[in-house]
Amino acid sequence: MSLQRDFESILDDLWLRRTASLCGEVLARPRVKKLVFSKAVRDKLLQDLLDVTTKIVLRDSDIRDKYDEGVLERRYTQILGRGYEKKFSRIFDFTKDFVGDKSFVYIFWQNRKCLYVGQAGTYRRIRAYQKSYYLNRATRFEILLVKRRSELTMQECMTQHYLNPKDTKVKPAHKSWGRRCPICAKHDRSRTEILDIFSLKKTSSTKTNRSRR
Repeated sequence: MSLQRDFESILDDLWLRRTASLCGEVLARPRVKKLVFSKAVRDKLLQDLLDVTTKIVLRDSDIRDKYDEGVLERRYTQILGRGYEKKFSRIFDFTKDFVGDKSFVYIFWQNRKCLYVGQAGTYRRIRAYQKSYYLNRATRFEILLVKRRSELTMQECMTQHYLNPKDTKVKPAHKSWGRRCPICAKHDRSRTEILDIFSLKKTSSTKTNRSRR
């Protein structure tokens, strides 16, 4: 319930600021007039609202079920050995034996902390980590086999949402033939609706009335 209260509190704050000028003029509330509703303030509250929205969506059991159903199998291996060569050989051989040419999402873990989430269409993708610093930082390497190739980007994106990796700063590229992440879809719909409600643009009628003065 705390997330719901946070959502409603931020939304109330946005609405109070958006209507402060009107209430101050019509209802003669000087204190209300002082509430600022600039672009910077609006965007800050908007981001706070969207952050809470994402957290609420992540608790949606239907979306979680969709994510779990898209994973065919998952396995992991400890990253052991001395030096890059031995550590790389361990994760590369593990990947080749497990996935072959199937599509998969891979995760580098440092104990219980997720460091990075990526996607691959074949085990050969792991060759890019032959000299990666993850071989020294990570303690575990996990693979999630994806049921359908068309869901690979969606599964990668949803995994990032659920695990919140430390080093993933770039959103997975969306492929026109792939399925879209339902968490991002709901997030984007919410953002569009909030921007429509709390737009800073003046309406045409307001501009017309001002021009007549």
